[in-house]
Amino acid sequence: MASRLLSSKTNAAKVWVVYQKNMRKTILLAGCALLLGTTVMAGDFAADPLDFRNPQQDLFDNLSEMLRVTKELQSCEKQQEEALQHFLKAGLSLNAAALMAHNQYPCD
Repeated sequence: MASRLLSSKTNAAKVWVVYQKNMRKTILLAGCALLLGTTVMAGDFAADPLDFRNPQQDLFDNLSEMLRVTKELQSCEKQQEEALQHFLKAGLSLNAAALMAHNQYPCD
């Protein structure tokens, strides 16, 4: 029984040594992957760095662009409405007048 217990401890020690060797390889591999990943990310960042110098200006530029597009759309819709009224006064049906106004001022 004692030799069996000693044999079990020896096997456990061998398993632990193999486990430690595999763990070292795993940690080394993870470290290499981390180093490679950070190098790639640093290269990408250097090629196209983030620009946080003036975020408010970007916000204002986007807002200005949105307001400009909205104003253009409203202007176009107003022109379409005026053209629709003009074609209706000319005696065209509602469908024909709407089609003509849309073709004359496409707001899409």
